[in-house]
Amino acid sequence: MGDSVFSFGENRVGGDQYNQNGTTNIGKIESHQSVAIRELNDFLAWAEEQGLVLPGGLVTDENRLRATVRSHPGRLRRVAAAVAGGSKDALMKASPGIATTLILQALGAA
Repeated sequence: MGDSVFSFGENRVGGDQYNQNGTTNIGKIESHQSVAIRELNDFLAWAEEQGLVLPGGLVTDENRLRATVRSHPGRLRRVAAAVAGGSKDALMKASPGIATTLILQALGAA
């Protein structure tokens, strides 16, 4: 049985492959910045569950939060890439608070 191929405008989906064409933003994959913001928010939610962060972004133990960020580099890989790409301000705007500031500092953002 062969793979089916579906076309949506200029985009084609078939098997395990997804190809996008064209210059419009319709149907485009999420931007790297949006993914980084979601990853940061997910980490903040996890840090709150762990007791590192209080609701509203207040930090219970700054040193422990920094150490946790450094010991879980894979959890914030896209955030680190976004910061390196110049999106630090966008991340701060999307998730304001001292917790975000400390996380970005621990990732090497000044």
